[in-house]
Amino acid sequence: ASTYSGGSDSFEGVRRSLGLTGVDVGVGAGGLTGALQRRLGDRLSVGVKAGASAGQTGVGIDYRITDELRVQGEVGASGGASVGIGGQYEW
Repeated sequence: ASTYSGGSDSFEGVRRSLGLTGVDVGVGAGGLTGALQRRLGDRLSVGVKAGASAGQTGVGIDYRITDELRVQGEVGASGGASVGIGGQYEW
């Protein structure tokens, strides 16, 4: 799969003009996918993703509890939902 995220060309201009923190476009076995993300504060960001199938389409949230701990949730277009908690530590 090939993915583009950010950079200094036309996608960067679109991202900035829409006030987004992330624009991702990918091509894989399932076809073309795209995602948009926007930060709504220091701890909360929301995103939408779209793909060729309902399984590749949905909305999600990412809430940073601390610098190392996050809660993430997603609801897909097919009705499935997921919630997870994760840790991250940088050396």
